[in-house]
Amino acid sequence: MRALLAAAFLLAGCAQQDAALLVTFSGAYRTPTDADKLAIQVYDGAAQIKGVSFPLTAQTPLPVSVTFVQSGASHARVKINAQLTLRDVSVVGIGTAQVDFQAGRTVQVAIDLIRP
Repeated sequence: MRALLAAAFLLAGCAQQDAALLVTFSGAYRTPTDADKLAIQVYDGAAQIKGVSFPLTAQTPLPVSVTFVQSGASHARVKINAQLTLRDVSVVGIGTAQVDFQAGRTVQVAIDLIRP
């Protein structure tokens, strides 16, 4: 009985996982020949809450996965926009998704990047 109570006490003290999105970007692009940068913007309504960009090289081909963690914030539904560019001049690929964070879970999202 004591062991059962001790186990219940330990489990009660475990922290819940933060809500997260595991976003995988894919498309028919050779990196860096066809695209050399991935830019990502995350919106809560009209407000941009995150913006990041990553260089793409021969060692980082598509598909590429990025994890966004919601820690201490409350953005239930977000919109993710992605752009592939070549030499910071041409937009060669775009993609978007709207997704809901789910408390205590990692939600997997796939965004297919297509030619604009």
